[in-house]
Formats: sequence, structure tokens, C-alpha cells
Amino acid sequence: MRVSKKTLKSLSRFTAVLLFLQCISILETSAVIDWKIKKSEWRKPTGGYLLNTSNARGTSVPIYVSCPAENYTLTILKVGNFSGAETKQVKKTNEIRCIDQVKKKAQDWKSNFSLDTKDLLGGIYLIKISDTDGFKSFIPLIIREDKKKTRAIFVIPTMTMFAYNSWSGRNTYKGEEGFEDRLKVVDFRQPFDSGFGTGKYWNYVHPLIVQIEKNGLDVTYVADTDIHFNPGLLENRTLYISAGHDEYWTKQERESVIRARLNGMNLIFFGANAGYWQTRLKRNSGDNSIVMEIYKSKVLDPNKSDPTIRFREAGYSETELNGVQYTCFPARGDFYSFDKTFFGFQGLTTRDFIGLGSLLGPEVDEVPEVSKFNGKIKVVAEGKVKCGNRWIFPKTGRASMVYGTSAAGGGIFSVGTMGWVLTGLKSSAEKPLNNFVTTVTNNVVRRGIEGPFK
Repeated sequence: MRVSKKTLKSLSRFTAVLLFLQCISILETSAVIDWKIKKSEWRKPTGGYLLNTSNARGTSVPIYVSCPAENYTLTILKVGNFSGAETKQVKKTNEIRCIDQVKKKAQDWKSNFSLDTKDLLGGIYLIKISDTDGFKSFIPLIIREDKKKTRAIFVIPTMTMFAYNSWSGRNTYKGEEGFEDRLKVVDFRQPFDSGFGTGKYWNYVHPLIVQIEKNGLDVTYVADTDIHFNPGLLENRTLYISAGHDEYWTKQERESVIRARLNGMNLIFFGANAGYWQTRLKRNSGDNSIVMEIYKSKVLDPNKSDPTIRFREAGYSETELNGVQYTCFPARGDFYSFDKTFFGFQGLTTRDFIGLGSLLGPEVDEVPEVSKFNGKIKVVAEGKVKCGNRWIFPKTGRASMVYGTSAAGGGIFSVGTMGWVLTGLKSSAEKPLNNFVTTVTNNVVRRGIEGPFK
């Protein structure tokens, strides 16, 4: 068969178009992969922080960076769901001169760049530092649109993120001499020493945000500290979302959230051990940055009338907030019963309830014998776990997934395990496990935003 020159020319054009489209596809794929940081690209001397993780749209945000290289650039990435990608680049700076400040106290660092946020929509951002030595780090950023009222509010647990941060060599659990030398006063003006510069955000918050964004919901993102200082942010909301590790709360935050639930707002806890430690917050007078007090001891706390101890030790049951209470760490086990009439399980088949053991842990919650929840609690899934590291006569406990309703006010849904976000929503999760978690997450979020659980 003979092929004309015209046909050959058309085929050549078609081939060229295919090659061009393939190049675009490769570039897009590279862009999706390139935003992340490899372990080999992260080092502690290259890092940064903000005076406040949460900032109102339109403010100028100074960024404090230290790096031993010559220069660095900043890439501003919005977190969400962008045609399958988890982030979208919205800004990138020219090269900025590095200041090597790592040997100084982080609170004494200088800033040589401020980010103008007037063009940034409300949401979660990652500021990516890339120095000319090839090392990189993230800084988490929340942009609030305070005048915009959405029905759902997602609260980032920054107090928990900073409680576990060991940048200074100590955290609220241990110092050089152990628990006695722990941090009792935490200054938020410091980088995070894990999660590529994001701390607990990377494993316990980021996967949930990406999943929530896939639902296409109009969600407001704020920090837990925002709720403490401005409880009015909870007004006229139908849904409150808490991420995978939301352990540290102030008394004011807790009271405001419970009050909002009694006024009709649903609470969803996609983790365990929420509302466990009571903290106090104050602002530095010079730059309005935040300091958290968490003594974990009535004896050591100078404020004897309102010490920073466990809420349950102060007479405040966790069940009043989320229907469950903390069980143990580390926990290992599996679910053994489900209430398959629960609306959150709609769309799942019988085999979807099998092989979910990796969801339970590393910390879990259970329904105690005495509950202070103002309404009815229904256990929709129950698991049995072994607690602690003992292999001889290990302690056993339960893990409870609960759904709570009240005649007046909003309801609650608590998954009862940190593994929900850490394991189930992780991008590398096994498909059957991920399908179970995403299906339940989507069902309860979509129902929760409509109005009070009944």
C-alpha cells in the first residue's frame, strides 16, 4: 500500500503532538513528585519558623530562616486536591541570602523576608525552603479568611505539634535528664525537628486535609490557638473537624467547643487521645507570638488554682468532649464487632470489614463505664488491644469507634484510634484499608456538615 506525502506529513504532525503531550505528562508527573522532600534532602541546620502558624489573609508574614548555604528560595505550596496532586505552587521567590543562625536560640533569629498574603486564599500552605547546597525544609502556614463563614471548620492541633517538638533539645516529655528535665514552658518561635519541618502535621494532619479537600467542601482552616483567643470563630458552624493527634487543649478552647456543640455543631475526631492535657497560652508582648505553659504537675505549676494537668485529673472527663477516653500506648489489636447499620458504613461490603488491624494504634480510646457525654453514645465498632511493650502478661484494653447524638445540640463521631490518619489515609496505605477509611470519612463528613447528628 502506498502512502501519500500529505498523509506522511499528517502522521508526522500527529506524532509530534503525541510527543508534546507525553512531555507535558512527564512534566506534570515530575511536578507532583518534586514538591516532596526526600530524607537525604533534609537537615536540621536548614529550617525556619513563623511567629504564628495561623495568619489572617492580607497580613505580611515575616519568615525566619537559618541555613549554612549561600542562598535559599521559598516556594509557597497550597495543600489540597489539584487534579490528583496534593499541592499546587502559588508563589516562588528569587534567591535570598542565607543567614546561618542555627547556633543561636531560635527566638533570637532574624528574618530577611516577609510574605505578602493578600493573594493567598484561605487554606493550608507549606512554605518550602530550598538552599543552594541542595537541602530543603517545610514551614506549615495557615491562612485564615476571618470574614468568610463556611459551615465546616478544620482545626489544626498546633499545641500538640509544639508539645512534641524537640528542636531545642527538649520537649514536654523529656530533656537531657529525662522527664524531670522536660520543657514546661514552650515558645512557638522555633522550627520543627521532624516531619521535614512540619512536626506532627506530616503524619497526623496532612493526609486528612487532602481527603477532606477531595470532597470539594468549603472548609475554613484555623489553629487550635485561634479558637482559644477567638471562640467566635465557632459561631454558625455545623461541623468541627479534629485531626489524628489533638492531645493538648486549653480550658477555654474545650469550653468553647463543647458550648458550640450544645448549640448545634457536630464534632468529628479523626484520631485518639484528644483533649487529654490542659495547657495555658499567652502572647509575647513584643511580636505577638505564642507561649504555651504545660507543667504536667500541680506541684510544679505556679498557678495552683488552675494547674496544667490532665483534664480528667482536674475533674473534666474526656467523654464530655468526644464520647471516649484515652486507653493506652502503644496499642496493637483488631476490631471484632461492627454495627453495620451505622450510616458511616454505607457503601461498604462484608469483606471491607476484614483486615483492619493496622488501624488500631499507636494510641486508642474507649468508652468508659461512666460517661459524661450529654446525649446518647452508640459504639459502632469495637476492638481489643494489647497495651504497652510487655510481652509477659500484657495489659489488655478496648478501642471504641462511637457515634453520639443529643436531643438538643449537635452530635459527635470519634474513630478511637490514631491509625485512622496515620495508616488508613496515608498515600501508601493498602487499597482495601484505604477504601474503608475514606468511605467512612466521606460519609460522616458529608452528613456532619448538613446539620446536627440525629
